Amino acid sequence: MSGAAKLSLAETLRRRLRRSFSDPGALKAAFRKAQAGEILLDLETDETGRSDAGRQLVSGVFAFADQSLEPADPRALWRDASTRAPWRAVAHSFEWLDDLEALGGAAAAECARDLFDAWSRECGDRFDPVIWRDDVAARRLRALILHARLVAPRDPARRERALKVVSAHGHWLARRLEELEPGMPRLRVAAALAELSLAAQGWEAERDALSRALDDALSAGLLADGCPLSRAPEDALTLLRHMRLLRERYAAADVDAPPLLDAAIEALAMAVRFFRAADGGLPAFHGGGACADGAVEAELSRLRLPQSAPQSLSEGRYERMAGGRVAIYVDCGEAPIGPAAETGHASALSFEMSAGRRRVIVNCGSGLRLGEEWARFGRSAEAHSTLTLDGAPFTSAAEASGADAEIAAPLIAGPIATVGERKLERNGVWVLARHDGYFEAFGARVTRRLFLSVDGGDFRGEDSLTIAEGEMRRFERRLAKAPRAQRERGLPFTARFHLHPDIAAALVADGDAVTLRLPSDEVWVMRQAGGALSLARSVYLGDGGAPRESQQIVATAAARDAQTQMRWAFRRVGDAESAPKDVAALMLQDLEGDDLAPGGGAKTIASSPPKA
Repeated sequence: MSGAAKLSLAETLRRRLRRSFSDPGALKAAFRKAQAGEILLDLETDETGRSDAGRQLVSGVFAFADQSLEPADPRALWRDASTRAPWRAVAHSFEWLDDLEALGGAAAAECARDLFDAWSRECGDRFDPVIWRDDVAARRLRALILHARLVAPRDPARRERALKVVSAHGHWLARRLEELEPGMPRLRVAAALAELSLAAQGWEAERDALSRALDDALSAGLLADGCPLSRAPEDALTLLRHMRLLRERYAAADVDAPPLLDAAIEALAMAVRFFRAADGGLPAFHGGGACADGAVEAELSRLRLPQSAPQSLSEGRYERMAGGRVAIYVDCGEAPIGPAAETGHASALSFEMSAGRRRVIVNCGSGLRLGEEWARFGRSAEAHSTLTLDGAPFTSAAEASGADAEIAAPLIAGPIATVGERKLERNGVWVLARHDGYFEAFGARVTRRLFLSVDGGDFRGEDSLTIAEGEMRRFERRLAKAPRAQRERGLPFTARFHLHPDIAAALVADGDAVTLRLPSDEVWVMRQAGGALSLARSVYLGDGGAPRESQQIVATAAARDAQTQMRWAFRRVGDAESAPKDVAALMLQDLEGDDLAPGGGAKTIASSPPKA
């Protein structure tokens, strides 16, 4: 882990400890300062609500983050001690008001008011590290502003109480904004406060300062190519929607928007276009989901911006390979540091592949909404289509402590350095990526070289593990700690290719190849040289629903020499250049090291996701 990453993790933990002592008093002070300022500007909602979800809420069923409650009354909902942190984060964000708004009618309005009244009495100014987490409180403030007509009825007493809660959120988040590091929480807080300054009476005097704060948050929290510091594609989409709506709200209020807002929207739109998959969704990197519900296209269609998508996000460290109907997204960067380390994934050198509108190779996705065990699995290297050595993580981690341990742990940072290069040739495109996440423990560096043909029917890769010059003793010391049989054979160097649940896979050719059948009956064949091939259980979390059983292809070589290498290829059956008849046909003649002997014979190490 780099010095910067170490400092960032130490500072994050230090701030957590300090907050656990100072925040309860600060929250009480925010409620004492609160004034019942009227909502003067009727802001349009995000139009993301679902009437069916609103109908479920009206019926008394509260299903969030894979946990469902049916309390006898609204107060019991907020008192229930059995709720997990992911459920509480969603429930206390109040974004379900979008669903009640979409449903409409007297029953939905009554449900919203009853739930809010119960929340203000049961929670309100009582500090809780999940309820008053920066991003949760910012989402709640934004929801309360957008749906003021639901939670702040005309009844004078109830309206005054509701508007005081809105004001208290503003004071609380204004204090927090000064302490937040660059990243998604700071961007959410700055955007929510900017909306408050546009909509609520009593906040007009803060409008200029909060506009500058939003500019600062955008400048620090977005890379030049529009990729957020979290490196999550879904965060780019969320920010694009929020910033577009915020620009419209500045115009509706006849107030000058922050100078950087237009540029930020253009950059975010380019990043979202880069990540947009053929099925209309997003790849699952760093906690983001597939989001295949039309949200991406709906958002992009509202913008009058160039339609072309870049092939690289040089600052965000992603590469996109495209050929024919095939698209591949490659993570050439390290895990985020700072606040984003709480949601970052160990995904360096991982990729996702789609053929037409079908996802073929994926990352497992985020399990954060399913609890701590699933969250840890989803963030691990084994849950990604990437490389591991001896089952060891190529990231460094620092555990959270105290109340925050329930929210997001561990904090992930690493590898120390990654490199991504791109080369376009007449017959296709190459991407080279490497990292040194295994240098400290093993003295080793990992390289992945990928090629996609122009027609998309030939996708090849070369995965290499190289012991750095002068570091062989370090590797041998690690090898000496392994069981005897493994010492003789070598440490397992493993490549995983997680398959989407819709893909049917089978081992063929005495275990030398795998056939993949897509729902469209398109068939691909995967072969490898240099290791042992197997199929193992996997699970897919990327679509935001319940975990779905799937499979993964696992190729494992035995590492005991200065260099270990595996080569593999996915070829579409029926193309002009059909699947090769033997493993030797995989050899990539234009790569160095063709005389290396294959590994092989290594035991396959399969990932172990929590039980679905």
